[in-house]
Amino acid sequence: RAQYLGLLEMSVAEDPEDDRNMHYLGREYMFNGRWEDAIRTLERHLSLPRATWRAERAASMRFIARCENALGRPDRALDWFRRAMDEAPDQREPAVELAQFAYDRTIDDAENAPKWWAVVIEGAEHALQITERNLSYLTDADAWGAKPYDLLSLAYWYTGRADEARRMIDKAIELNKAGTDCPLAIETSGHAALKENYFLDDGAYLMTKIIIELAKGADFEK
Repeated sequence: RAQYLGLLEMSVAEDPEDDRNMHYLGREYMFNGRWEDAIRTLERHLSLPRATWRAERAASMRFIARCENALGRPDRALDWFRRAMDEAPDQREPAVELAQFAYDRTIDDAENAPKWWAVVIEGAEHALQITERNLSYLTDADAWGAKPYDLLSLAYWYTGRADEARRMIDKAIELNKAGTDCPLAIETSGHAALKENYFLDDGAYLMTKIIIELAKGADFEK
C-alpha cells in the first residue's frame, strides 16, 4: 500500500475539500500506524461541509477511536466509539466495534472489568437490534456473523446471566457454521472490494493494483 498513501496525500493537497479522499487519507494513516496524523485528518474529514454521509462519518469516528486506543487513551476511544454509534444508529458496525473494544479492555484493564462488560452488552445488544443490512462498502462481515452473539454470550456469562449466555452461544455456533471465506466481494453496482483491502469499496486502490500488475507484465521498449 506504499504507493497508495502518497497518491492520497497528493489528491488531498490538490483538493482539500474532497471529503471522500480526506476520509481515505485518514484511514490510510491509521493503517500505517501514524495515529496522530490519522486523528487530525479524520477530524478534518468530519468538519467538511460535504461530509454528510452518516455511515462514512461514523467510520471516521471509529478510526479515531482505534487511534486513541493505540495511543493509550481508552476513555477517549470509548467516547469516539459511542459517538460513531450515535452517528449511524442503523449500522451494526460501530456497535460491534464498541463491544469488541470493551471486551479487549476487560483483559487489559481487568480491575475495571465490570464497567467494560457493561459496555460490551451496550454495544452487542444495540447491534443485534439492527436486522437490515446495509450493502455499502463500509459493511463489515464480522458485524453480521457470529461475533456480536459471541461477545454478548461472554458478557452475559461474566455478569451472571447464564441462561442468556447459552442462547447467544447457540446462535453464534449456528452462524459460524454457515460462514464462507471470500477474497473478493462485488456489489450489485459492480464495485469490487478486495479482502486484502478490508473489503472497502475503494476504486483508487483497485486501479493502483491494476496499474502495478500491468506494469509488471508490460514489455517496455528500451
